[in-house]
Amino acid sequence: MRATYFLLLVSLLVSAESGSGGLLRLGALDSVGGGPPPCGADGKCNVGACANDPDCPAGLKDADPGDAPLPALALPGASVTTPCGGRLTVLAGDSTLGAAALDVARRYPHFNAAQKAKDPEYFDAHPSGALATGHAELKGFGVTTIQGKWPKAVDNASGSLDDPTLLFFEKSGRKQDNWEIIGFGYTYEFDRDGERPPTAIGEFSAGQWLIHEAGYHRSPGDGGFTCADDHDLKKSVYKDGMRIDALGCNGIDKKDLKTREFKADKKHGRFWTIHVWLEPDTHRPVIAETDPWCRQGKDALKVPQCAFFKQGVC
Repeated sequence: MRATYFLLLVSLLVSAESGSGGLLRLGALDSVGGGPPPCGADGKCNVGACANDPDCPAGLKDADPGDAPLPALALPGASVTTPCGGRLTVLAGDSTLGAAALDVARRYPHFNAAQKAKDPEYFDAHPSGALATGHAELKGFGVTTIQGKWPKAVDNASGSLDDPTLLFFEKSGRKQDNWEIIGFGYTYEFDRDGERPPTAIGEFSAGQWLIHEAGYHRSPGDGGFTCADDHDLKKSVYKDGMRIDALGCNGIDKKDLKTREFKADKKHGRFWTIHVWLEPDTHRPVIAETDPWCRQGKDALKVPQCAFFKQGVC
């Protein structure tokens, strides 16, 4: 007898206060006819409903009845039209990256959750104001946190999909519990000439990686970003022939840059980076440079074009 699976819809949650659409959450899965159970090795990661599903990437949390409701993993991939990114392909909820995205969204549903996280820790990558206590919002990115312990960010991602170095949040109102996660990302140092894109995370191809240009976070200040140019290189490395090239072939380290204005300014060298955005309501992931759904306010700071780019032919 051919095995048939039935999905038991446990709850349909509708937010009456906000008037937004409800989110579906899958509860129990069962099988009949002697087929393999969906919470067993069936080739599908059912972390949203199953405990210890062997098909899920190592390290993903099991479903917890106390967690904030999130969409089901069963949604397939699809080509969608986005307001800021055009036509893009969102990945299936039960893909490897989709399962990791659900886990990241569950652990860091809003900005305050990231601020309070301990293992690992995250801090605001673009603090603003005279004392750098505010939270700058950048166009295409929102409010960004980076993994590390203030003021030192981690140099490289761990290589695990459920352990991003970047978290992006929508700045909505004054209450930080309402700043919902909209995306996440992974970063690696780029400090050697001729370096090629990272290979530690096999789910991403070389052509999907971007270079984040060396430069300065304006903190204290408005929290924005300024790309470094050759004038920012220390005399010693400039004399040795180092240049900030447009192709992105030269490795630029933090120590190669002069300090601007304050000894406490936030300068950094070049980094490899990749950004993953969560589709509204479904949380299916899509890879893009900036938020395809433009979930930023009209006063969000513009990010210079030089800040992110694809590596040329080196």
